[in-house]
Amino acid sequence: MPTAVSSTVTARPLRIRGRFLPIDPVLILILAFGAALRLLYVTAPFGEAHHFRQLYNADIARAFAEESLNIFYPMVNWGGPARYVATEFPLSQFLVGLLYVAFGENEIYGRVVSIVFSLGTVAAVYALGRYWFGASVGRGAAFLLAISPSQVFFGRTFLSDVPMVCFSVMALLWFTVYVDTARRSALIAGAISLAVAGMVKLPAVLVLAPIFYLAWEQRRGQWLRDRRLLVATAIALIAIGAWYVHGYFIFKQTGLTVPLYAASAVYPSPLADTLLPFESVSHWPTVALLVDPAFYADMLNRVWDLHLTPLGVAGAALGFLLTWRSPRRRIVDVWMLAGVLFFFATANGQSRHEYYQLPLLPPATLYFGLAAAPLFDKDWLGSRGPRVLMWTAAAVLLAALAAHSFHHSQIIPRYFRPDPLPPREIQAGNMIAEVTDPQDLFLTVEFPSGGNQSPILLYRAHRIGWSLDLDAITPEAIQLLQREYKVRYFATNIWDVLVARRPDIAEYLSHFRTVHLPGMVPRFRLIDLSVRVDPPGTP
Repeated sequence: MPTAVSSTVTARPLRIRGRFLPIDPVLILILAFGAALRLLYVTAPFGEAHHFRQLYNADIARAFAEESLNIFYPMVNWGGPARYVATEFPLSQFLVGLLYVAFGENEIYGRVVSIVFSLGTVAAVYALGRYWFGASVGRGAAFLLAISPSQVFFGRTFLSDVPMVCFSVMALLWFTVYVDTARRSALIAGAISLAVAGMVKLPAVLVLAPIFYLAWEQRRGQWLRDRRLLVATAIALIAIGAWYVHGYFIFKQTGLTVPLYAASAVYPSPLADTLLPFESVSHWPTVALLVDPAFYADMLNRVWDLHLTPLGVAGAALGFLLTWRSPRRRIVDVWMLAGVLFFFATANGQSRHEYYQLPLLPPATLYFGLAAAPLFDKDWLGSRGPRVLMWTAAAVLLAALAAHSFHHSQIIPRYFRPDPLPPREIQAGNMIAEVTDPQDLFLTVEFPSGGNQSPILLYRAHRIGWSLDLDAITPEAIQLLQREYKVRYFATNIWDVLVARRPDIAEYLSHFRTVHLPGMVPRFRLIDLSVRVDPPGTP
């Protein structure tokens, strides 16, 4: 290993005395570069990859703005009149709801809030790397996180995983400061960050592994006698637990939840009693999945193409292999190990959702920073040639490598998907809103399977109702909703598939009036369930 790398990464950790950290011009450039990437297609409506979940959050934000700003009782559009839902702490949704109230509804606000949290993660990883290993390591880690295709894409999507990762890194940073300095303010900030991270998404509690290891490494057995540390973490865990207990009571009242208290996409009785068996998404692993080589090949491809890119993989591998003697390297190892264990514990969810791997990226980028530190060390570069020339050459090289890696990932066509935007669901939603009353209740079918509780058409039409997929729906379910809740309209964007796969549903719906939507493709169908029009020949 080159001497320059060793000298860079074995520097004594910084100590905080007055200001937390002086402003680093390199970090400002990295943040600006990262912001520019995250602003790509920032005005596009939620129609790209994972827009199902984004519209779920946008729906909650809209309800905050239009119904109530009570953050403890989020509401959704797919649960019928019983709108309160048991979900993670809706921090981003609430902030976006406030922006809706102040400036009017616009999906760009959901992207902007996520961009702020994403860049906050970049800054927090920089601060953590700088505090543990030195400024050059922090810059390298921040750089990779700023240009990672998955961090760029998900860092401008309206997903709760983005603030969860941000507050997790902040929690580890502030607990590090407390362990080194015993500053009460750092302990309070760490406890608040931990509580918010865990409430926003429960997997954030994994950051307790590096926090406790950090305390043990610094103080050995004495850390268990630090009452302030133990009380602070206990309070954070109590706050997290209190939120999910509160959510459980909401679930018992309304029966509506994301996959927290019941299997995903489950409606309460009596509607549930009328449905056919359907695909319910599970996050837990199966033996078949864990022994499937295709699963691991897919995950490795994601790391190579999407998360770290070839540049990041090479640097992270070198950092992992060549810097194991660096002070505090073991904390990064424990952090990564906790993430890997969570990865296997939720393997099925990991295979479905790329954003489930986001918590693994901060420790991975620190490995990269340990290896790439010389390229971000002004003194090391200056000792190799004319200072300005070497700085410029390093900046150009890094920018070129970043651009090549970003292009190699194919993130734009595969995930941003700019060509088909805006999606046809927006057009259908607008037309449905024009010909129906806001008080009318809807039943929608948008997916052949795995689509129960879809918010898409209901959100685009600005309506309330229920959403079922073709696997679950039955004529009895439609009749129940008509009889008990006076459901007025049936809407679908897969009418051709419905006719082919579920002729019983098509036959039942043929007895009701089809509402003409000018200019809509045949796959879209709006049926007025309040107007019976029996087909010819019906007795």
